[in-house]
Amino acid sequence: MSPRKGVPIIDVLPERYPFRDDGCDVSPSCLICPLPRCKYDDPVAYHRELKESRNQKVVQMKRAHETTTTAQLAQRFGVSPRTIDRILERTRGEL
Repeated sequence: MSPRKGVPIIDVLPERYPFRDDGCDVSPSCLICPLPRCKYDDPVAYHRELKESRNQKVVQMKRAHETTTTAQLAQRFGVSPRTIDRILERTRGEL
């Protein structure tokens, strides 16, 4: 506290606060992050987007290489063969 009672020494207004901008695994800096909303602000939406992106890649890989097995896709994407079956089942009409 400063000599004046109740007045803090350091001005803590946001523009004067020394924020650390360490970023995350998506971007090295929050100020240049491509996400429309921070992954820490809405983790459910972030993980949903990750899964949708992964699912699209699974389907694209299966289309490009029809001889690729479910086990190979599961190993490539780090999920179980049953998960690959579910992804492909949802898009069965598109293949």
